[in-house]
Amino acid sequence: MSKLKVKIYYGVFSGERNGPRLRKALRRAGYEITAQEVEADIIIAHSAGAFWLPQAPTNQKLMIIDPVYWPSKSVKERIRAKAKTNLKFRHYGYPLRYWLAKNLWGAYYAVRDAARTQRIIRHAKHYDLEQIIKGHAVLLVRNIDDAWLTPNLDQLKAINPNIIIKEMPGEHDDWFYNPQPYVDLLKSIYGTGSSE
Repeated sequence: MSKLKVKIYYGVFSGERNGPRLRKALRRAGYEITAQEVEADIIIAHSAGAFWLPQAPTNQKLMIIDPVYWPSKSVKERIRAKAKTNLKFRHYGYPLRYWLAKNLWGAYYAVRDAARTQRIIRHAKHYDLEQIIKGHAVLLVRNIDDAWLTPNLDQLKAINPNIIIKEMPGEHDDWFYNPQPYVDLLKSIYGTGSSE
């Protein structure tokens, strides 16, 4: 059996340089990384990366980590909450050097591809997570201290009764620092496709 192929969509302040630990953990678990969405068996999307998920149902499985979805909280409130959790990086066990590198690369991606950043900001007003999860096989992950995804996910369960929702410790960017639990969860739900 061939390996399952994974496509990764990063959020606004992230990109390839933020995800080497994640990609290494995925490969070690038996997945193949692809740059082409059409080739992917599984699409992993983090934060605003979920804006690029396929709208129409496909056979692809989705793992969505901390998407931007909190109907009762303004964007300004979420930005303030994210800034507070961002300053607690030592509380989560992240080394200063790694935290600084992640944030510097994040700023680099946001500025380097300003057109993409602007598209994401414009798209945020019309983004409809509820529509995206209809008809898809969805594994939704919410970090306990996330500032962007509401803890009240009952409405999403009503829209897609087959959605799998998992809470994990950490904050919004935990999967960059500590990818193994996310890869283990992915593997436990969807397998790898490889003969094990």
